[in-house]
Amino acid sequence: QPDGPSFVKEEKWLESRRYQEEIDDLREWDNDEAAHRIADNIKELNRSGITNIRLERCYLVRAGLERVDLSEADLSYANLKQAELREASLLSAKLRLANLNNADLEVANLSQADLRQASLFNAKLGEADLRQANLSHADLRQADLSGANLREANLRQANLSQAKNWTHQQLAQAISLVGATLPYGKVMTDKDWEKFQKQNGSSEEKWLENRGYQKDSMQEG
Repeated sequence: QPDGPSFVKEEKWLESRRYQEEIDDLREWDNDEAAHRIADNIKELNRSGITNIRLERCYLVRAGLERVDLSEADLSYANLKQAELREASLLSAKLRLANLNNADLEVANLSQADLRQASLFNAKLGEADLRQANLSHADLRQADLSGANLREANLRQANLSQAKNWTHQQLAQAISLVGATLPYGKVMTDKDWEKFQKQNGSSEEKWLENRGYQKDSMQEG
């Protein structure tokens, strides 16, 4: 006679495996039905607390994935064109060579995500968290960077040509922009990067420096 909790646990495990297997079966499909069914399976897996889903090479064009949790999921080579990923968690997700052109990633958590060579042309990244994300060689042309957090993001060789709503201070938070094409078309050299960082050091650091200075002068007084 199966005892309660472990039986329920096994049932849940089998169910989760079924959802992942259905995603695997749909992997090579490239139509709206596949995108819709994969999105449903992602949500079912999320309900079971599973986030590290295998989604490499999946077709998720225009998929409705608002607020899903794909922390540590593998989305390498996935087609996420125009996907709705607003407020989704993609923490430490593998998105290498993924197609995120025109995707809505506003307020999404992409910290520590692997976005090497990913395509984010015209993507909405307003208020997105990209801390420590690896965006080297990524295509960010015309992307909206309004309020995105780029602290310690790797933007080496990235293409930021015609990116929108960015600030110098924001870009200076990156760990590197060497070889990147800047929004106004200039390619960043090693020398330029050092200068750029000095000129645009984070306002937070400057604020702390000023506070320290005020404290010293108060002590003197």
